[in-house]
Amino acid sequence: MIEYVADHNEVVSEYKDEIFEYMRDLQDEMLPDHNYMSTKQRDTHLNWQMRSRLILWLVEVHSRFRLREETLFLAINYIDRFLSLKEVFSNRLQLVTIVALSIAIKYEDRQGISMKSLQKLCGDSYAAEDFFEVEIYMLARLRYRLGWPGPLIFLRRINEIDEMEPRAGIMAKYLLEAVLPDKSFVAERPSMTAAAAYCLARCMLAIGEWTPLHVRISEYNYSQLYPLMVAILDWLNQPQESYLAVFNKYCLWENLRVALFVKKKLESGFVIEDNTRARTFLRSRCQK
Repeated sequence: MIEYVADHNEVVSEYKDEIFEYMRDLQDEMLPDHNYMSTKQRDTHLNWQMRSRLILWLVEVHSRFRLREETLFLAINYIDRFLSLKEVFSNRLQLVTIVALSIAIKYEDRQGISMKSLQKLCGDSYAAEDFFEVEIYMLARLRYRLGWPGPLIFLRRINEIDEMEPRAGIMAKYLLEAVLPDKSFVAERPSMTAAAAYCLARCMLAIGEWTPLHVRISEYNYSQLYPLMVAILDWLNQPQESYLAVFNKYCLWENLRVALFVKKKLESGFVIEDNTRARTFLRSRCQK
C-alpha cells in the first residue's frame, strides 16, 4: 500500500485521508518495545551500542545495493520488533539483521539480493539453510505483519505543502536516517518523527513557520513536535561517528549536501524556539 500511495498519488487522492487515518492506526500496532534490551535481551549480552553499530553497517549495505529508501526503515522495524519478542545472542545478530533486510526487500523493493550476496555480507558464516530457517521463524514471530508505515510516507505528504522547496524534504530524510542508531527513537511513532524532522528542517532553512496547514496535514502542532526536535538536535550534537555512515551519504551532491549544511548550522550555535507558552501552538518561529 505504501508504494501504491507514493507512486500512484493521483489514483488514490480521493481516499487519501482515509488511507492515512488507517496508517496512523497501523503504526501504533507495529511498534517495538522501547525497552527490549532490558527485558527480552537481558540475558543475551546485547546492548544498545551493538545495535547502533549494526544500524550504521546496515545503512552502508542499503546504500551499496541502492535499495529503496523505505526498505531501510522497514528492515530496522523488523529487527527491533523481532528483538522485542525473541532472545538473540550476539553471534546471531548479524544473521537476524540480514534476514530482516531480505524480508524488507521482498516486501518493498523492486529488486532482490541473491543468496550468495547475502552470505557474503555475513562473511560466509552461514549456510543458505540458516537464512531460510531464520526467515520462516521471523515471519512467524512477526505474525506476517510486514506493512509497517514508516516515516517516509508521512514525510512525503507533509512535503507536498512545500513542493517548491525540495531541500526541506531531503534534509528531513537526513535527520530521520541520522537518528536511526539512537535508542531514544526506537519506539517513536513514525508520523510524529517525520513531522518533527520536517519542522526542524524548515527551521534550519528559515523558510517559514509551522502553519495551520502543516498542523492539519501532519496532525501535530509545534508544541507536540518540540521535544522530538530537541532530541534530534541532541543526537546530532553527539560525536559524528555516532551517525557517520548517514552523514557521508548526505554529503553527496545527489542529496544536495544537506549534511554539510546541518553541520555548519549546528556549529553556528543554532537553536529552536520553545513556543510552548503560546495557547494555540499554531504560530511559531525559528531562530536563524
